[in-house]
Amino acid sequence: MYLITNAKKLDFMWKMLRRELGELGGYEHGPCKISETLVRSAPLLSVTPESQGLSSEEIINFYRELSDFKGFKPHSAVIMKNGMVVSKTAWKPYSTGIRHVTHSMAKSIISLAIGIAEGEGLLTLDEKICDIFPKHFSLISSKRIRDVRIVHLLTMSTGARFFEADTIFEEDWVKGFIEGDLKWNPGEKFEYNSINTYLLSALLTKKTGVSVTEYLKTRLFEPMGIRDVLWERSPMGREKGGWGLYMGTEEMAKFGQLCLNKGAWIVNGKAVQLVPAGYIERATVSRGFDTGDDFGYGYQFWTMDNGYMMNGMFGQYVIVYPEQNIVIALNSGSDNMFSDPEVIRLTDKYFVNNKARKLLPLNRLALNRLRKLETSLEYGVKISADGSAKADNYDAKAARKKFEALDGKVYEIEAPSVSILPVIMQCMQGNFTEGINKLAFRYENDALHVDFVCDKETFTIKVGQNEAINSLLEMHGEKFLIAVKGQMKQDEDDRDVLKIMIYFTEMTSTRLIKVVFCEDDEIIIKMSETPVISQLFSEYITRNDDMFPKNIIETMNDEKEIVELLLDRLSEPRLRGKIVE
Repeated sequence: MYLITNAKKLDFMWKMLRRELGELGGYEHGPCKISETLVRSAPLLSVTPESQGLSSEEIINFYRELSDFKGFKPHSAVIMKNGMVVSKTAWKPYSTGIRHVTHSMAKSIISLAIGIAEGEGLLTLDEKICDIFPKHFSLISSKRIRDVRIVHLLTMSTGARFFEADTIFEEDWVKGFIEGDLKWNPGEKFEYNSINTYLLSALLTKKTGVSVTEYLKTRLFEPMGIRDVLWERSPMGREKGGWGLYMGTEEMAKFGQLCLNKGAWIVNGKAVQLVPAGYIERATVSRGFDTGDDFGYGYQFWTMDNGYMMNGMFGQYVIVYPEQNIVIALNSGSDNMFSDPEVIRLTDKYFVNNKARKLLPLNRLALNRLRKLETSLEYGVKISADGSAKADNYDAKAARKKFEALDGKVYEIEAPSVSILPVIMQCMQGNFTEGINKLAFRYENDALHVDFVCDKETFTIKVGQNEAINSLLEMHGEKFLIAVKGQMKQDEDDRDVLKIMIYFTEMTSTRLIKVVFCEDDEIIIKMSETPVISQLFSEYITRNDDMFPKNIIETMNDEKEIVELLLDRLSEPRLRGKIVE
Protein backbone atom coordinates (compact mmCIF):
# COMPACT_ATOMS: atom_id res chain seq x y z
CA MET A 1 0.00 0.00 0.00
CA TYR A 2 2.80 2.41 0.92
CA LEU A 3 4.50 1.88 -2.47
CA ILE A 4 1.24 2.73 -4.23
CA THR A 5 0.89 5.87 -2.09
CA ASN A 6 4.44 6.94 -2.97
CA ALA A 7 3.72 6.47 -6.67
CA LYS A 8 0.64 8.65 -6.31
CA LYS A 9 2.71 11.28 -4.49
CA LEU A 10 5.14 11.44 -7.40
CA ASP A 11 2.30 11.84 -9.87
CA PHE A 12 0.58 14.48 -7.74
CA MET A 13 3.71 16.55 -7.12
CA TRP A 14 4.72 16.45 -10.77
CA LYS A 15 1.31 17.68 -11.91
CA MET A 16 1.24 20.37 -9.23
CA LEU A 17 4.66 21.72 -10.13
CA ARG A 18 3.71 21.73 -13.81
CA ARG A 19 0.45 23.56 -12.92
CA GLU A 20 -1.62 20.81 -14.50
CA LEU A 21 -4.38 21.43 -11.96
CA GLY A 22 -7.09 20.12 -14.25
CA GLU A 23 -5.44 16.69 -14.05
CA LEU A 24 -5.78 16.53 -10.25
CA GLY A 25 -9.51 15.83 -10.16
CA GLY A 26 -8.81 12.20 -9.30
CA TYR A 27 -7.28 13.35 -6.01
CA GLU A 28 -10.32 15.32 -4.84
CA HIS A 29 -11.70 14.12 -1.52
CA GLY A 30 -14.44 16.68 -1.02
CA PRO A 31 -16.64 18.42 -0.64
CA CYS A 32 -15.40 19.04 2.91
CA LYS A 33 -16.56 22.54 3.76
CA ILE A 34 -20.25 22.19 3.00
CA SER A 35 -21.53 25.40 4.61
CA GLU A 36 -20.48 28.89 5.60
CA THR A 37 -19.56 29.27 9.27
CA LEU A 38 -21.14 32.14 11.18
CA VAL A 39 -20.72 32.28 14.96
CA ARG A 40 -23.67 30.82 16.83
CA SER A 41 -22.51 31.14 20.39
CA ALA A 42 -23.58 32.78 23.63
CA PRO A 43 -21.20 35.72 24.25
CA LEU A 44 -18.98 35.99 27.29
CA LEU A 45 -19.15 38.85 29.77
CA SER A 46 -17.04 41.84 28.72
CA VAL A 47 -15.38 44.26 31.18
CA THR A 48 -12.73 46.97 31.12
CA PRO A 49 -9.09 45.84 31.14
CA GLU A 50 -8.33 47.99 34.18
CA SER A 51 -11.00 46.25 36.27
CA GLN A 52 -8.94 43.06 35.86
CA GLY A 53 -5.53 44.64 36.36
CA LEU A 54 -4.66 45.09 32.69
CA SER A 55 -3.88 48.37 30.95
CA SER A 56 -5.86 49.62 27.93
CA GLU A 57 -2.72 51.44 26.79
CA GLU A 58 -0.69 48.23 26.90
CA ILE A 59 -3.33 46.32 24.95
CA ILE A 60 -3.21 49.05 22.27
CA ASN A 61 0.56 48.58 22.13
CA PHE A 62 0.10 44.80 21.95
CA TYR A 63 -2.20 45.17 18.93
CA ARG A 64 0.30 47.58 17.35
CA GLU A 65 3.15 45.09 17.71
CA LEU A 66 0.93 42.26 16.51
CA SER A 67 -0.03 44.27 13.41
CA ASP A 68 3.64 45.05 12.72
CA PHE A 69 4.79 41.47 13.41
CA LYS A 70 6.56 40.40 10.23
CA GLY A 71 4.67 37.64 8.44
CA PHE A 72 2.03 37.15 11.17
CA LYS A 73 -0.95 38.87 9.45
CA PRO A 74 -3.46 38.90 12.33
CA HIS A 75 -7.16 38.30 11.64
CA SER A 76 -8.76 38.49 15.10
CA ALA A 77 -7.99 38.43 18.81
CA VAL A 78 -9.77 37.88 22.13
CA ILE A 79 -8.13 38.61 25.48
CA MET A 80 -9.65 37.22 28.69
CA LYS A 81 -8.77 37.56 32.33
CA ASN A 82 -10.56 36.03 35.29
CA GLY A 83 -13.11 34.47 32.93
CA MET A 84 -14.16 37.76 31.33
CA VAL A 85 -13.35 39.39 27.98
CA VAL A 86 -11.29 42.55 28.40
CA SER A 87 -10.73 43.09 24.66
CA LYS A 88 -12.03 41.64 21.41
CA THR A 89 -11.15 42.77 17.90
CA ALA A 90 -10.75 41.80 14.26
CA TRP A 91 -8.75 43.25 11.41
CA LYS A 92 -11.30 44.11 8.71
CA PRO A 93 -12.62 42.43 6.61
CA TYR A 94 -12.16 39.60 9.12
CA SER A 95 -14.77 39.41 11.84
CA THR A 96 -15.21 37.83 15.25
CA GLY A 97 -18.73 37.01 14.04
CA ILE A 98 -17.36 34.56 11.44
CA ARG A 99 -15.95 31.22 12.46
CA HIS A 100 -12.35 30.66 11.41
CA VAL A 101 -10.54 27.47 10.51
CA THR A 102 -8.55 26.37 13.56
CA HIS A 103 -6.29 23.82 11.82
CA SER A 104 -4.44 21.80 14.49
CA MET A 105 -6.03 23.63 17.41
CA ALA A 106 -8.77 21.03 16.81
CA LYS A 107 -6.43 18.39 18.24
CA SER A 108 -6.90 19.80 21.73
CA ILE A 109 -10.70 19.49 21.39
CA ILE A 110 -10.29 15.83 20.44
CA SER A 111 -8.09 15.43 23.51
CA LEU A 112 -10.86 16.84 25.70
CA ALA A 113 -13.27 14.37 24.10
CA ILE A 114 -10.90 11.53 25.00
CA GLY A 115 -10.81 12.81 28.57
CA ILE A 116 -14.62 12.82 28.74
CA ALA A 117 -14.82 9.30 27.28
CA GLU A 118 -12.19 8.07 29.73
CA GLY A 119 -14.18 9.59 32.59
CA GLU A 120 -17.30 7.77 31.38
CA GLY A 121 -15.43 4.47 31.34
CA LEU A 122 -15.69 4.08 27.55
CA LEU A 123 -11.93 3.69 27.08
CA THR A 124 -8.56 3.66 28.80
CA LEU A 125 -5.43 5.39 27.56
CA ASP A 126 -3.55 2.11 27.72
CA GLU A 127 -5.98 0.44 25.31
CA LYS A 128 -4.51 -0.92 22.04
CA ILE A 129 -5.93 0.20 18.71
CA CYS A 130 -5.74 -3.40 17.40
CA ASP A 131 -8.48 -4.21 19.95
CA ILE A 132 -10.58 -1.28 18.77
CA PHE A 133 -10.18 -1.87 15.00
CA PRO A 134 -9.59 -5.64 14.79
CA LYS A 135 -10.90 -5.90 11.20
CA HIS A 136 -8.12 -3.60 9.95
CA PHE A 137 -5.41 -5.95 11.21
CA SER A 138 -4.25 -9.13 9.50
CA LEU A 139 -1.76 -11.94 10.08
CA ILE A 140 0.98 -9.87 8.45
CA SER A 141 0.39 -6.78 10.64
CA SER A 142 3.62 -6.07 12.52
CA LYS A 143 4.07 -6.36 16.27
CA ARG A 144 4.94 -2.66 16.37
CA ILE A 145 1.62 -1.55 14.89
CA ARG A 146 -0.21 -3.96 17.20
CA ASP A 147 1.43 -2.29 20.20
CA VAL A 148 0.05 1.20 19.45
CA ARG A 149 -2.08 2.44 22.33
CA ILE A 150 -4.34 5.46 22.76
CA VAL A 151 -1.69 7.21 24.85
CA HIS A 152 0.78 6.97 21.94
CA LEU A 153 -1.72 8.70 19.69
CA LEU A 154 -2.27 11.44 22.29
CA THR A 155 1.47 12.09 22.72
CA MET A 156 2.38 11.92 19.01
CA SER A 157 4.75 9.04 19.69
CA THR A 158 3.49 6.33 17.31
CA GLY A 159 6.09 6.84 14.58
CA ALA A 160 3.40 6.27 11.93
CA ARG A 161 4.49 6.41 8.28
CA PHE A 162 1.06 7.51 7.07
CA PHE A 163 0.84 11.32 7.23
CA GLU A 164 -1.80 13.98 6.70
CA ALA A 165 -0.46 14.65 3.20
CA ASP A 166 -1.12 10.99 2.34
CA THR A 167 -4.87 11.42 2.88
CA ILE A 168 -5.18 12.82 -0.63
CA PHE A 169 -4.27 9.37 -1.95
CA GLU A 170 -6.19 7.08 0.42
CA GLU A 171 -9.91 6.90 1.17
CA ASP A 172 -9.76 4.91 4.43
CA TRP A 173 -7.28 6.73 6.69
CA VAL A 174 -7.44 4.14 9.48
CA LYS A 175 -6.44 1.52 6.92
CA GLY A 176 -3.66 3.81 5.66
CA PHE A 177 -2.32 4.28 9.19
CA ILE A 178 -2.28 0.56 9.97
CA GLU A 179 -0.99 -0.72 6.62
CA GLY A 180 1.65 2.03 6.48
CA ASP A 181 3.20 0.56 9.64
CA LEU A 182 5.60 2.46 11.92
CA LYS A 183 9.14 3.82 11.70
CA TRP A 184 10.00 2.86 15.29
CA ASN A 185 8.44 1.28 18.35
CA PRO A 186 5.46 3.24 19.71
CA GLY A 187 6.35 5.48 22.64
CA GLU A 188 10.01 5.64 21.60
CA LYS A 189 10.07 9.27 20.45
CA PHE A 190 7.95 12.23 19.39
CA GLU A 191 6.94 13.01 15.80
CA TYR A 192 4.09 15.37 15.05
CA ASN A 193 1.53 13.68 12.78
CA SER A 194 -2.11 14.74 12.41
CA ILE A 195 -3.18 11.21 11.52
CA ASN A 196 -2.61 10.24 15.15
CA THR A 197 -5.47 12.60 16.00
CA TYR A 198 -7.63 11.24 13.21
CA LEU A 199 -7.24 7.79 14.79
CA LEU A 200 -8.46 9.30 18.07
CA SER A 201 -11.48 10.73 16.25
CA ALA A 202 -12.19 7.37 14.58
CA LEU A 203 -11.90 5.37 17.80
CA LEU A 204 -14.16 7.85 19.63
CA THR A 205 -16.82 7.24 16.98
CA LYS A 206 -16.28 3.49 17.31
CA LYS A 207 -16.52 3.60 21.11
CA THR A 208 -19.49 5.96 21.38
CA GLY A 209 -21.49 4.85 18.34
CA VAL A 210 -21.97 8.48 17.22
CA SER A 211 -19.87 11.12 15.49
CA VAL A 212 -17.46 13.19 17.57
CA THR A 213 -19.57 16.30 16.97
CA GLU A 214 -22.71 14.53 18.14
CA TYR A 215 -20.90 13.07 21.16
CA LEU A 216 -19.63 16.51 22.22
CA LYS A 217 -22.86 18.33 21.46
CA THR A 218 -24.47 17.75 24.86
CA ARG A 219 -21.27 17.15 26.78
CA LEU A 220 -19.24 20.18 25.71
CA PHE A 221 -20.60 22.42 22.95
CA GLU A 222 -24.14 23.15 24.16
CA PRO A 223 -23.20 23.60 27.84
CA MET A 224 -20.62 26.18 26.69
CA GLY A 225 -23.21 27.95 24.52
CA ILE A 226 -21.71 26.81 21.20
CA ARG A 227 -24.14 25.68 18.50
CA ASP A 228 -24.04 24.28 14.95
CA VAL A 229 -20.36 23.31 14.85
CA LEU A 230 -18.81 22.52 11.46
CA TRP A 231 -16.08 19.90 11.53
CA GLU A 232 -14.91 18.68 8.14
CA ARG A 233 -15.08 14.93 7.56
CA SER A 234 -12.95 12.28 5.92
CA PRO A 235 -14.14 10.26 2.91
CA MET A 236 -15.31 7.64 5.44
CA GLY A 237 -17.60 10.20 7.10
CA ARG A 238 -15.63 10.69 10.31
CA GLU A 239 -14.48 14.09 11.63
CA LYS A 240 -10.92 14.77 10.54
CA GLY A 241 -10.05 15.22 14.20
CA GLY A 242 -6.68 16.90 13.91
CA TRP A 243 -7.93 19.64 11.60
CA GLY A 244 -11.01 20.93 9.77
CA LEU A 245 -12.81 22.48 12.77
CA TYR A 246 -14.20 26.03 12.49
CA MET A 247 -14.66 28.26 15.53
CA GLY A 248 -15.11 31.92 16.36
CA THR A 249 -12.18 33.50 18.19
CA GLU A 250 -14.28 33.93 21.33
CA GLU A 251 -15.38 30.29 21.10
CA MET A 252 -11.71 29.32 20.95
CA ALA A 253 -11.07 31.45 24.04
CA LYS A 254 -13.89 29.61 25.83
CA PHE A 255 -11.96 26.35 25.51
CA GLY A 256 -8.88 28.00 26.96
CA GLN A 257 -11.01 29.19 29.87
CA LEU A 258 -12.51 25.72 30.28
CA CYS A 259 -9.01 24.30 30.70
CA LEU A 260 -8.10 27.14 33.06
CA ASN A 261 -11.18 26.14 35.09
CA LYS A 262 -9.85 22.54 35.23
CA GLY A 263 -12.71 21.35 33.03
CA ALA A 264 -15.53 23.15 34.86
CA TRP A 265 -18.06 25.54 33.27
CA ILE A 266 -20.94 27.63 34.62
CA VAL A 267 -24.20 26.21 33.23
CA ASN A 268 -27.47 27.87 34.32
CA GLY A 269 -25.67 29.53 37.20
CA LYS A 270 -24.01 26.36 38.51
CA ALA A 271 -20.50 24.99 38.04
CA VAL A 272 -20.61 21.76 36.02
CA GLN A 273 -17.60 19.48 35.53
CA LEU A 274 -17.59 18.97 31.74
CA VAL A 275 -14.12 17.39 31.53
CA PRO A 276 -12.48 15.54 34.44
CA ALA A 277 -10.09 17.88 36.25
CA GLY A 278 -7.46 15.17 36.54
CA TYR A 279 -7.42 14.68 32.78
CA ILE A 280 -6.91 18.43 32.16
CA GLU A 281 -3.95 18.35 34.55
CA ARG A 282 -2.38 15.38 32.74
CA ALA A 283 -3.10 16.74 29.26
CA THR A 284 -1.56 20.18 29.76
CA VAL A 285 1.87 19.18 31.09
CA SER A 286 4.80 17.94 29.02
CA ARG A 287 5.03 14.16 28.70
CA GLY A 288 8.83 14.39 28.52
CA PHE A 289 9.47 13.92 24.79
CA ASP A 290 12.02 15.98 22.89
CA THR A 291 9.85 17.80 20.34
CA GLY A 292 12.79 19.45 18.58
CA ASP A 293 11.02 22.75 19.27
CA ASP A 294 10.87 25.45 21.94
CA PHE A 295 7.76 23.82 23.36
CA GLY A 296 6.88 20.58 25.11
CA TYR A 297 3.91 18.36 24.32
CA GLY A 298 1.20 16.86 26.51
CA TYR A 299 -1.98 15.14 25.34
CA GLN A 300 -2.51 17.16 22.12
CA PHE A 301 -1.59 20.38 23.96
CA TRP A 302 1.68 22.29 23.55
CA THR A 303 3.38 23.27 26.81
CA MET A 304 5.57 26.28 27.55
CA ASP A 305 7.37 27.88 30.49
CA ASN A 306 4.43 29.94 31.73
CA GLY A 307 1.51 27.75 30.68
CA TYR A 308 0.24 25.83 27.68
CA MET A 309 -1.48 26.37 24.36
CA MET A 310 -3.67 24.96 21.66
CA ASN A 311 -2.04 25.73 18.33
CA GLY A 312 -2.94 25.45 14.66
CA MET A 313 -0.74 26.13 11.66
CA PHE A 314 -0.54 29.57 10.08
CA GLY A 315 -1.02 31.28 13.44
CA GLN A 316 -4.08 29.92 15.29
CA TYR A 317 -3.45 30.17 19.03
CA VAL A 318 -5.22 29.68 22.32
CA ILE A 319 -2.61 30.66 24.91
CA VAL A 320 -3.33 29.92 28.57
CA TYR A 321 -1.43 31.52 31.44
CA PRO A 322 -2.71 29.77 34.61
CA GLU A 323 -0.83 31.92 37.14
CA GLN A 324 -2.15 35.13 35.60
CA ASN A 325 -5.61 33.63 34.94
CA ILE A 326 -5.34 34.88 31.33
CA VAL A 327 -6.46 33.38 28.02
CA ILE A 328 -5.48 34.85 24.64
CA ALA A 329 -7.04 33.57 21.40
CA LEU A 330 -5.59 34.59 18.04
CA ASN A 331 -6.46 33.84 14.43
CA SER A 332 -4.12 34.82 11.63
CA GLY A 333 -2.80 34.02 8.18
CA SER A 334 0.81 33.75 9.28
CA ASP A 335 3.54 32.78 6.86
CA ASN A 336 4.95 30.62 9.65
CA MET A 337 3.51 27.15 9.33
CA PHE A 338 4.30 26.10 12.89
CA SER A 339 4.05 27.67 16.36
CA ASP A 340 6.29 30.72 16.57
CA PRO A 341 8.28 31.35 19.78
CA GLU A 342 8.30 35.07 18.96
CA VAL A 343 4.49 35.20 19.25
CA ILE A 344 4.75 33.71 22.74
CA ARG A 345 7.51 36.16 23.68
CA LEU A 346 5.18 38.97 22.62
CA THR A 347 2.26 37.69 24.71
CA ASP A 348 4.67 37.07 27.61
CA LYS A 349 5.82 40.68 27.34
CA TYR A 350 2.34 42.14 27.69
CA PHE A 351 0.51 39.61 29.84
CA VAL A 352 3.07 37.79 32.01
CA ASN A 353 6.18 39.82 32.75
CA ASN A 354 5.53 42.04 35.80
CA LYS A 355 1.76 41.85 35.26
CA ALA A 356 0.60 40.54 38.64
CA ARG A 357 -1.84 43.43 39.19
CA LYS A 358 -5.38 42.82 40.41
CA LEU A 359 -6.85 46.27 39.74
CA LEU A 360 -5.86 49.46 37.96
CA PRO A 361 -7.51 52.88 38.07
CA LEU A 362 -9.73 53.52 35.06
CA ASN A 363 -7.95 55.47 32.32
CA ARG A 364 -11.01 56.63 30.38
CA LEU A 365 -8.99 58.27 27.61
CA ALA A 366 -6.94 55.13 26.96
CA LEU A 367 -10.04 52.92 27.23
CA ASN A 368 -11.89 55.03 24.64
CA ARG A 369 -8.89 54.82 22.32
CA LEU A 370 -8.82 51.03 22.76
CA ARG A 371 -12.53 50.60 22.09
CA LYS A 372 -12.27 52.81 18.99
CA LEU A 373 -9.25 50.84 17.78
CA GLU A 374 -11.06 47.52 18.27
CA THR A 375 -13.66 48.59 15.68
CA SER A 376 -11.28 50.25 13.20
CA LEU A 377 -8.39 47.81 12.68
CA GLU A 378 -7.78 46.82 9.06
CA TYR A 379 -5.79 43.93 7.62
CA GLY A 380 -2.39 45.11 6.42
CA VAL A 381 -2.82 48.64 7.83
CA LYS A 382 -0.38 49.86 10.46
CA ILE A 383 -1.56 51.40 13.74
CA SER A 384 -0.33 54.98 14.09
CA ALA A 385 1.26 56.48 17.19
CA ASP A 386 -2.07 57.88 18.39
CA GLY A 387 -3.58 54.36 18.35
CA SER A 388 -5.64 54.72 15.17
CA ALA A 389 -5.54 52.70 11.95
CA LYS A 390 -5.18 54.65 8.74
CA ALA A 391 -5.24 53.41 5.15
CA ASP A 392 -3.57 54.96 2.11
CA ASN A 393 -5.23 57.78 0.22
CA TYR A 394 -7.10 56.59 -2.86
CA ASP A 395 -8.87 58.54 -5.61
CA ALA A 396 -12.12 56.56 -5.63
CA LYS A 397 -13.93 58.89 -8.05
CA ALA A 398 -11.35 58.52 -10.82
CA ALA A 399 -11.08 54.79 -10.26
CA ARG A 400 -14.85 54.33 -10.45
CA LYS A 401 -14.90 55.65 -14.02
CA LYS A 402 -12.29 53.05 -14.96
CA PHE A 403 -14.32 50.34 -13.24
CA GLU A 404 -17.35 51.38 -15.30
CA ALA A 405 -15.27 51.35 -18.49
CA LEU A 406 -14.57 47.63 -17.99
CA ASP A 407 -18.26 46.76 -18.31
CA GLY A 408 -18.85 44.13 -21.00
CA LYS A 409 -15.19 43.36 -21.71
CA VAL A 410 -14.16 39.72 -22.06
CA TYR A 411 -10.60 38.42 -22.30
CA GLU A 412 -9.52 34.98 -23.45
CA ILE A 413 -6.64 33.50 -21.43
CA GLU A 414 -3.71 31.72 -23.03
CA ALA A 415 -2.79 28.32 -21.53
CA PRO A 416 -5.36 28.19 -18.69
CA SER A 417 -3.83 26.55 -15.62
CA VAL A 418 -4.74 28.63 -12.57
CA SER A 419 -7.64 28.51 -10.10
CA ILE A 420 -9.26 31.33 -8.19
CA LEU A 421 -8.50 29.33 -5.02
CA PRO A 422 -5.01 29.71 -3.54
CA VAL A 423 -2.89 26.58 -4.05
CA ILE A 424 -2.74 25.88 -0.30
CA MET A 425 -6.53 25.84 -0.11
CA GLN A 426 -6.80 23.58 -3.15
CA CYS A 427 -4.53 21.03 -1.47
CA MET A 428 -6.09 21.35 1.99
CA GLN A 429 -9.63 21.06 0.65
CA GLY A 430 -8.88 18.64 -2.20
CA ASN A 431 -10.66 21.12 -4.47
CA PHE A 432 -9.05 21.49 -7.91
CA THR A 433 -10.19 23.12 -11.17
CA GLU A 434 -9.00 22.86 -14.74
CA GLY A 435 -7.98 26.53 -14.85
CA ILE A 436 -9.40 29.89 -15.89
CA ASN A 437 -9.78 30.33 -19.66
CA LYS A 438 -11.75 33.60 -19.78
CA LEU A 439 -12.04 36.73 -17.67
CA ALA A 440 -15.23 38.78 -18.07
CA PHE A 441 -16.15 42.12 -16.46
CA ARG A 442 -19.59 43.54 -15.64
CA TYR A 443 -20.40 46.75 -13.78
CA GLU A 444 -23.76 46.45 -12.03
CA ASN A 445 -25.36 48.07 -9.00
CA ASP A 446 -22.34 50.17 -8.13
CA ALA A 447 -19.99 47.18 -8.08
CA LEU A 448 -17.61 45.44 -10.46
CA HIS A 449 -18.43 41.78 -11.11
CA VAL A 450 -15.65 39.55 -12.42
CA ASP A 451 -16.45 36.20 -14.01
CA PHE A 452 -13.70 33.58 -13.91
CA VAL A 453 -14.73 31.24 -16.69
CA CYS A 454 -13.46 27.65 -16.76
CA ASP A 455 -14.35 24.87 -19.24
CA LYS A 456 -17.32 23.54 -17.27
CA GLU A 457 -18.16 26.28 -14.79
CA THR A 458 -18.00 29.99 -14.06
CA PHE A 459 -17.14 31.57 -10.72
CA THR A 460 -18.24 35.15 -10.10
CA ILE A 461 -16.88 37.55 -7.50
CA LYS A 462 -18.26 40.96 -6.58
CA VAL A 463 -15.51 43.54 -6.13
CA GLY A 464 -15.89 46.50 -3.80
CA GLN A 465 -14.10 49.68 -4.71
CA ASN A 466 -11.35 50.07 -2.10
CA GLU A 467 -13.71 48.58 0.47
CA ALA A 468 -14.36 44.86 0.65
CA ILE A 469 -17.76 43.41 -0.27
CA ASN A 470 -18.77 40.18 1.47
CA SER A 471 -20.23 37.33 -0.56
CA LEU A 472 -20.31 33.55 -0.88
CA LEU A 473 -18.13 31.61 -3.31
CA GLU A 474 -19.37 28.11 -4.12
CA MET A 475 -16.94 25.70 -5.73
CA HIS A 476 -17.51 21.97 -6.24
CA GLY A 477 -19.98 21.71 -3.37
CA GLU A 478 -17.87 23.75 -0.95
CA LYS A 479 -18.95 27.15 0.35
CA PHE A 480 -16.45 29.86 1.22
CA LEU A 481 -17.22 33.26 2.70
CA ILE A 482 -15.12 35.84 0.89
CA ALA A 483 -14.57 39.58 1.08
CA VAL A 484 -13.27 41.23 -2.08
CA LYS A 485 -11.99 44.73 -2.72
CA GLY A 486 -10.39 46.29 -5.76
CA GLN A 487 -8.30 49.30 -6.64
CA MET A 488 -7.46 50.75 -10.03
CA LYS A 489 -3.98 52.26 -10.10
CA GLN A 490 -1.18 52.84 -12.59
CA ASP A 491 2.17 51.11 -12.79
CA GLU A 492 5.56 52.63 -13.62
CA ASP A 493 4.74 52.34 -17.35
CA ASP A 494 1.50 54.33 -16.90
CA ARG A 495 -0.61 51.24 -17.55
CA ASP A 496 -3.87 50.75 -15.68
CA VAL A 497 -3.64 47.96 -13.11
CA LEU A 498 -6.69 46.45 -11.47
CA LYS A 499 -5.73 45.02 -8.06
CA ILE A 500 -8.25 42.53 -6.68
CA MET A 501 -7.71 41.26 -3.14
CA ILE A 502 -9.76 38.20 -2.16
CA TYR A 503 -9.93 37.48 1.56
CA PHE A 504 -11.19 34.01 2.42
CA THR A 505 -12.54 35.24 5.74
CA GLU A 506 -12.98 31.80 7.35
CA MET A 507 -9.58 30.60 6.20
CA THR A 508 -5.91 31.52 6.54
CA SER A 509 -5.43 32.34 2.85
CA THR A 510 -5.71 35.42 0.66
CA ARG A 511 -5.44 35.70 -3.11
CA LEU A 512 -4.14 38.85 -4.84
CA ILE A 513 -4.93 39.20 -8.55
CA LYS A 514 -3.37 42.01 -10.60
CA VAL A 515 -4.73 42.62 -14.07
CA VAL A 516 -2.41 44.82 -16.14
CA PHE A 517 -4.11 46.40 -19.15
CA CYS A 518 -1.63 46.60 -22.01
CA GLU A 519 -1.64 47.90 -25.59
CA ASP A 520 -3.46 46.05 -28.37
CA ASP A 521 -6.27 45.05 -25.96
CA GLU A 522 -4.07 42.57 -24.15
CA ILE A 523 -3.85 41.87 -20.44
CA ILE A 524 -1.27 40.32 -18.13
CA ILE A 525 -2.60 38.60 -15.02
CA LYS A 526 -0.28 38.29 -12.03
CA MET A 527 -1.40 36.23 -9.06
CA SER A 528 0.03 35.69 -5.61
CA GLU A 529 -1.21 34.24 -2.35
CA THR A 530 -0.56 34.24 1.36
CA PRO A 531 0.65 32.28 3.20
CA VAL A 532 3.51 31.96 0.72
CA ILE A 533 3.49 28.39 -0.57
CA SER A 534 7.09 28.30 -1.85
CA GLN A 535 8.54 28.99 1.62
CA LEU A 536 6.06 26.69 3.30
CA PHE A 537 6.73 23.84 0.89
CA SER A 538 10.45 23.94 1.68
CA GLU A 539 9.81 24.13 5.43
CA TYR A 540 7.32 21.26 5.31
CA ILE A 541 9.69 19.04 3.34
CA THR A 542 12.58 19.85 5.70
CA ARG A 543 10.57 18.95 8.80
CA ASN A 544 8.93 15.88 7.30
CA ASP A 545 11.50 14.43 4.89
CA ASP A 546 10.67 10.89 6.11
CA MET A 547 7.18 11.13 4.65
CA PHE A 548 8.48 11.43 1.07
CA PRO A 549 10.35 8.75 -0.88
CA LYS A 550 14.11 9.23 -0.77
CA ASN A 551 14.34 9.55 -4.54
CA ILE A 552 11.98 12.56 -4.40
CA ILE A 553 14.04 14.25 -1.69
CA GLU A 554 17.30 13.54 -3.53
CA THR A 555 15.93 14.90 -6.80
CA MET A 556 14.65 18.06 -5.11
CA ASN A 557 18.01 18.62 -3.43
CA ASP A 558 19.94 18.01 -6.67
CA GLU A 559 17.66 20.28 -8.70
CA LYS A 560 16.99 22.90 -6.02
CA GLU A 561 17.03 25.90 -8.37
CA ILE A 562 14.58 24.25 -10.79
CA VAL A 563 12.26 23.24 -7.95
CA GLU A 564 12.30 26.79 -6.56
CA LEU A 565 11.53 28.15 -10.02
CA LEU A 566 8.60 25.75 -10.41
CA LEU A 567 7.31 26.64 -6.94
CA ASP A 568 7.47 30.35 -7.74
CA ARG A 569 5.62 29.67 -10.98
CA LEU A 570 3.00 27.73 -9.02
CA SER A 571 2.47 30.31 -6.25
CA GLU A 572 2.92 33.46 -8.37
CA PRO A 573 1.64 32.52 -11.82
CA ARG A 574 1.52 34.91 -14.77
CA LEU A 575 -1.04 34.59 -17.51
CA ARG A 576 -1.71 36.48 -20.72
CA GLY A 577 -5.01 37.27 -22.32
CA LYS A 578 -6.49 39.08 -25.30
CA ILE A 579 -9.83 40.78 -25.66
CA VAL A 580 -12.63 38.84 -27.33
CA GLU A 581 -14.14 40.93 -30.14
